[in-house]
Amino acid sequence: MEDQIHASCETLFKDFEVRESINVLHGVVTDARARKQRGEMEAKDIWKEALEPRAAARARTIPILESDVEKLKATLQNLEDENQALFEQMKSSVQQQRETDAKTAELLKVLDDVYSKWSKIPHDEISLWALQAAENLPPARP
Repeated sequence: MEDQIHASCETLFKDFEVRESINVLHGVVTDARARKQRGEMEAKDIWKEALEPRAAARARTIPILESDVEKLKATLQNLEDENQALFEQMKSSVQQQRETDAKTAELLKVLDDVYSKWSKIPHDEISLWALQAAENLPPARP
């Protein structure tokens, strides 16, 4: 029974890191005693009996969190500015793409018209005419 209790205690000590916590507490108490001997009793982080632990924790963490909030707000503003610039650039690119597509469509329409007219030309007659014209030309002089 005693061995079982001892084993359970050892397990609890490991699970809750009791040794490390006791060492930290010992360091805090030693530091507080040294401050008291030096007469440093008015610092902001000195424990007072009327001070609630949550209030003490808030007093330390809120200024840190507020500075983090300011940093995050600045980062957010920078990202929003960058996002807006990228959005404007994208709008410009889309507009240029639409203009290019319209010009391309216009050129393709002209090309279709040219091809349509070209395909209506009687190529056989032109070939025959070119052959006749070549036959009727006087021989070239050297």
